[in-house]
Amino acid sequence: STRFKEDKMNKELAKIEDQFPVLSASTGEVAEVIQENFDDGIDPFLLEWIKVPPGGSIMWEREDSDPQKALRGIIVGKLTPRARWESDLSETGGGTPPDCTSVDGKTGIFTDEDGKVKVLQCATCPYNQFGSKGRGKACKEMVWLFLLLEGEILPVIVSVPPTSIKECKKYTRRLTAKLVPYWSAITELTLTKDKSKDGITYSKIQFSMVGKLEGAEKEKMAKYREAFMPAIEAIKSRVQDVMANEHTAEA
Repeated sequence: STRFKEDKMNKELAKIEDQFPVLSASTGEVAEVIQENFDDGIDPFLLEWIKVPPGGSIMWEREDSDPQKALRGIIVGKLTPRARWESDLSETGGGTPPDCTSVDGKTGIFTDEDGKVKVLQCATCPYNQFGSKGRGKACKEMVWLFLLLEGEILPVIVSVPPTSIKECKKYTRRLTAKLVPYWSAITELTLTKDKSKDGITYSKIQFSMVGKLEGAEKEKMAKYREAFMPAIEAIKSRVQDVMANEHTAEA
């Protein structure tokens, strides 16, 4: 009976390590490769960005693969930036850096017409209230998920739009209720079609836990995250550039 349990545990561990190669590599090896290949920090535009498709599509699209119904992986990190543009997209044509930017979704940095830098609290900012731009907010809230997909070494960045942030927060709440850190859950992202009050069809992300890491594999993932954290910090410094690119994508 004990031998059977051990064999079953070893098979399950081997299966998860097959799905996620970073769990079978040594922590030092992963950290060394990341450091050597990206000694000046990982440029956010070098990682693959995956965005919610337009028009209510339920298929994810990637750079070098066929459309797929689900993205399955481990969220190794996340950022919650915000941005606001003084001029409308129709006026600028997109591609312009935001006038107010927040890296953590809590504190915004705004430069006024006189060049004075002001620090704003996002929670009380009038531009962060529903109705400040149509039915929505004038300040664009985003979540960037660093998702380590099965069979890969570097995560992709899934850009969660405002219309899916509520689902993302609900998922975090469910994991918290089960005492599961988000980076130890094997997460599946699928798309459903929805329609706004204005009659616009769009795609919404659905989050579900399809497995979790435990024991040695959980410890290895914690060390992988530690090795990758400097890359996330480097990306924080490029938030304005990324937001400008996001603004272009909406044009």
